[in-house]
Amino acid sequence: LSAQGVLSAPRDGVVKYHLEVEGLGHDFRMEKKYKPSRTSCMIRGLEANKAYRVKLRSYHGDDAWSLPSNRLDFVTLKPMTLTLDKVAEQFMKVSWGRERQTREEYRDVVPEPLEDLVLGDPDISKFHLSVYPANQVQDDPLVDVQYGHHVKCHHVNNLLPDTEYV
Repeated sequence: LSAQGVLSAPRDGVVKYHLEVEGLGHDFRMEKKYKPSRTSCMIRGLEANKAYRVKLRSYHGDDAWSLPSNRLDFVTLKPMTLTLDKVAEQFMKVSWGRERQTREEYRDVVPEPLEDLVLGDPDISKFHLSVYPANQVQDDPLVDVQYGHHVKCHHVNNLLPDTEYV
């Protein structure tokens, strides 16, 4: 996301930046001030499949705030789905994926124009899968693997009959 018009170049006279994030259609609010040397941040506490609005403005040494940046509306990714297929006494197939997003499905939450809505980036670079016996979660996992974005399932072998796994 980029806030055009607030990050002045050069940043002479900027004392701090004020970032404001609010949930659209749900309760979320975060405000934070940053030093002028900071031009990016990580926003934490966001929920899956929710819409948010970000605004930024700068404060200058002459007691003047800039106008807020253009609003940036974005939607977080839909949650991952995990499916267990072909479960038997000693093996199972674990599959995962994510439903695709479209801008139109957020029409009731995000004001027009929808073309400006930033969707979550579904291009995950890696997946990490861990499988533990339910009563041994603190021990080494039975499965602990990472896959690239192209792999969408894993066959878990050597399961014990009548045993719960997480």
